[in-house]
Amino acid sequence: NAYVFKILSEVREKADEWMIDYNNNRPHKALNHKTPNDMLMELEISSQLINGPKLREAYTSIFAF
Repeated sequence: NAYVFKILSEVREKADEWMIDYNNNRPHKALNHKTPNDMLMELEISSQLINGPKLREAYTSIFAF
């Protein structure tokens, strides 16, 4: 898709939007074609069964934008 940027802040905003979408909502081959959010939910369920609900806290502290 083509997009014409008028100012540098638009470029930064669109790049940030793309990065968030790519890193959270798109399937990744390394995650067996699951989205990171889907994988996180699966890991949370497994983790809660074993360790309790600490995985989301760890994930969000590491990958906070």
